[in-house]
Amino acid sequence: ELLGAARSRMWPPVPVIPIHRATGGESWALSTKETFLVLSLHNKLRSQVQPPAANMQRLDWSEELARLARARAGGCLAAPAPAPATQLGWSEALLPAGAGDVGAALLRWFAEGQRYDYAAARCAPNATCRHYTQLVWATAARLGCGRHTCAGGEAFACAYSPGGNWEMNGKPIVPYKQGAWCSLCTAGLSGCFKSWDHGGGLCEVPRNPCRVACRNGGRLNMSSCQCTCPRGYTGRYCQVRCSVQCVHGMFRTEECSCLCHAGYSGAECASECAPERSPSSPGTAVPVISHSFEMSPGLIAWHSSQAEEGWAGLTAPSPDNIRRNLEKKMCFGAQFQCEQRLWSLLAALM
Repeated sequence: ELLGAARSRMWPPVPVIPIHRATGGESWALSTKETFLVLSLHNKLRSQVQPPAANMQRLDWSEELARLARARAGGCLAAPAPAPATQLGWSEALLPAGAGDVGAALLRWFAEGQRYDYAAARCAPNATCRHYTQLVWATAARLGCGRHTCAGGEAFACAYSPGGNWEMNGKPIVPYKQGAWCSLCTAGLSGCFKSWDHGGGLCEVPRNPCRVACRNGGRLNMSSCQCTCPRGYTGRYCQVRCSVQCVHGMFRTEECSCLCHAGYSGAECASECAPERSPSSPGTAVPVISHSFEMSPGLIAWHSSQAEEGWAGLTAPSPDNIRRNLEKKMCFGAQFQCEQRLWSLLAALM
C-alpha cells in the first residue's frame, strides 16, 4: 500500500528492469543495459528527495563494488546485514522467485522515506528507513549491485561507497543538506547533473569547467580555456569562417587572412591591382602600407606636393593627415588593397 501511494504521489511510471536469471544457485554480473538502468534509477530517485538536497552527488558505477555485492548476494542474505561503515554501505532485498525486476525493490527502498522525519533525523517508530537513507546518502559516489538465485527467491544487494547511516555522538545525522539543488556542491563537484523534467540536480565533476564550447571542430585547451581552431576558422569559439583560398598569396593562420603577393589584393588575393601610373597624374593608384612611419622631411615634402596638385584627394600635409592616409590600407583612386607595392618608394622617401 505504501509503495502504491509513493508511486502515485512522487514518481512517473518506472520502466521494468529485467534481469536474466541464472540457474543452479549462481551469482552473475549485470549486463551493460541492466547496469545502466539500475544506476539511472538510483540517480533519478536521489534527485527527487524532499526536502530538496543541496549537496546530493551523482552516483557512478563501480565494478569493484559490484563484485562485493555479488558475493554478498551469494550468501542469500542469510548473514546479518553489515554494520554501517564510512567506507562501505549496504542495501539488500530478497525478491520472489522469478521476479525479474529490481526496479520495484529500489522503489520500496525509496518509499521508506515517507516514514523518515528529516527535521528530527529519525524514522517513525517500528519502521525501517535505513535502505532509504543509504540510497539518498549525499556523499555516496560509487555504486555496485549483484544478484544471486536462492531457494525460493533471489537475493539482490547493492554496495555504496562511501557508506551512509552515520551517527554523531550516538545520534543519527541527516543523509543530506537541505537547500536548492546543487547549491552546496564542493569545488571539485561544481557541475550540476540534470536529466529529468522534474528539475532536481546532482553534484558532479564538471564536464567542462571552462564553460566554453568550441565550434566547427575546434579543440578546447582545458588549461587555458581557449579554443584551438581548425584551418579556415577563427574567433574565440572558432565560430568565424575565414578564407583559405589564397589565389595569389599565402594564408596567415593566426590572422585568418591572406598575405597577397605583390600586385594582388582582395580577401583571397584574387584581384589584380591597377597598373602603376606616374604620380603626376591625378587618380593614380598608389599603394599605402599599413605601418607607422616617422614623419621625415622627404615624406612630408612628397605628400605636400601631391596634395597641392590635388592628386588622390590627399589632405593638408600635417603629420596626422599623412599617417591617416598611410593607414587607410587602400590604393587611392583604384580602391585596391595593395599593401606590398611601392614599399621601396616610400622607404626611399623616408
